Amino acid sequence: MLLPPLKAISKIFLLSGKVIPSLLLFGSVKFMTEMKETAFIMQNVSNRSLIVMDELGMATSSSDGFSIAWSCCERLLSLKA
Repeated sequence: MLLPPLKAISKIFLLSGKVIPSLLLFGSVKFMTEMKETAFIMQNVSNRSLIVMDELGMATSSSDGFSIAWSCCERLLSLKA
């Protein structure tokens, strides 16, 4: 079985709901911290980036979280990331 060739990764981005609570010590609201981290990833991602986003939109309602996740997917797919 032939596997597709692996591309070199230029950047690795990680967004996890488990990391965000430690950032709350600096006075940020959980939702704002998550959105800042998401915005940073979306602004700096390339087609050679590895992105791992866990529990995106967890500090929101179900429909809001789904909308945020959907728009992030569309952006990443448009960049072929």
